[in-house]
Amino acid sequence: MHLARLIRPLLSGLTAVLVSWLSLSFGGPVPATAADAAWEESAGLRCLVDDAVDAGARIFESPDYQKTLVVPTAGDEAWVFFLKAEGVQSVAKTAIVWNDHQFPTPELSGAVDAGLFVKQEGKMIFIGEALTVTLEPEPPLVGPLALTDFKTRKPDYVHAQGLYAPDAKSIAALKAVSGETKVVVFFGSWCSHCKHWVPGFLKTLEAAANPRLQAEFFGVSEDLREPADAMRLYGASKTPTFIVLQAGKELGRIEEEPEVSIEADLARILAGR
Repeated sequence: MHLARLIRPLLSGLTAVLVSWLSLSFGGPVPATAADAAWEESAGLRCLVDDAVDAGARIFESPDYQKTLVVPTAGDEAWVFFLKAEGVQSVAKTAIVWNDHQFPTPELSGAVDAGLFVKQEGKMIFIGEALTVTLEPEPPLVGPLALTDFKTRKPDYVHAQGLYAPDAKSIAALKAVSGETKVVVFFGSWCSHCKHWVPGFLKTLEAAANPRLQAEFFGVSEDLREPADAMRLYGASKTPTFIVLQAGKELGRIEEEPEVSIEADLARILAGR
């Protein structure tokens, strides 16, 4: 990044000033308490580390929407972007507490000032001494997508797919499905529920490895208006929506989130329960 190459050589001389200014801006370290709510996963953003997309990075918003947590794939550190104060602190990954749904609450009492915060053309940029981290809007996906194209366009979903461990009993039931079955999936690249549940569906398809179980994907605009024809045809109004069809007849659907899990709910629908 051209801007980073211009600014990074100046960082060493600015460190003392930055530490003093950021400490005043943040009012000192902010300790987490037991009452702190977990941070929610952000959608519609992607993380670049030194200009390369980090597909495995996870991005979260604080409950007050004033801070953004970036947990990169590599390394021992995560970063907290302070949106109002326009500063960045680093926090050890070991200082992040994850709940049962894999949403974090970072302990910020040990966080340290990390570098410059820059806003540029809709991007948030952290320029550290050793690397540059950029948060930028993800290109929107709207309309029909083939599975191969879907995976190419959503590497973060593919990464999360690899981490998902579906229930073996449900996968066995899906392997045994004998009728031609199609699951129509409506998702939003901006939707946090989709980012949480769609990778599990991808892993379920892969694990079932049943040629009679196919999927069709539609990206939905943030205003839920497009693709209008497909949404009208299937009566889809929420994201994500998984619609299970056999012989053109709907057997059931999963909207926003499953009752148990993606694979268990699909197996239940296909069993007629």
